[in-house]
Amino acid sequence: MKQPSTKRTKRGVVIRKSGDKSVIVRVERMVQEPTFKKYVRRHRNFHVHDEQNACQIGDAIMIHECRPMSRTKHWAFETLLTRGTVVAAAEGAL
Repeated sequence: MKQPSTKRTKRGVVIRKSGDKSVIVRVERMVQEPTFKKYVRRHRNFHVHDEQNACQIGDAIMIHECRPMSRTKHWAFETLLTRGTVVAAAEGAL
């Protein structure tokens, strides 16, 4: 009998290409602020392994947890959800 997968998945947006086969993905989540009960956005950046260099800046993607690829890369590209549109001038600003 096959064991269910214990790998975590997250959804995020590619904010930067960081070398060959690597991208940085921003994952946002909403948390309730304890004092005022207001929902606020929190984010975290993940270094993601992209074997085929398929991701571009602005793409919404799914990532999953994997074995450590390097000191900071512990996540891998899973699927492309939507293709992003980025202006060439904005790429230089990131």
